[in-house]
Amino acid sequence: HAQYEIRVYAEIILNIMKDWVPITYEAFLKHRVNNFTLSEEGVRYLKQLISDDKNIKIEISKRERDEINDKFGLS
Repeated sequence: HAQYEIRVYAEIILNIMKDWVPITYEAFLKHRVNNFTLSEEGVRYLKQLISDDKNIKIEISKRERDEINDKFGLS
């Protein structure tokens, strides 16, 4: 969500990185770009979804809930 100019600059640097250090580039994509971080509540929320226990209600932010739902294709 950075400013446009910063995003364009970052994309150029990323393309240089792709050609110069391809293994590092792939690791960066795998472990940073195509990844997301959960809060402690987010982990509990995800565990609740997996266990399908409807009796436990975990409160997390809308942003985090939406990100989890988007990553796992949930509605």
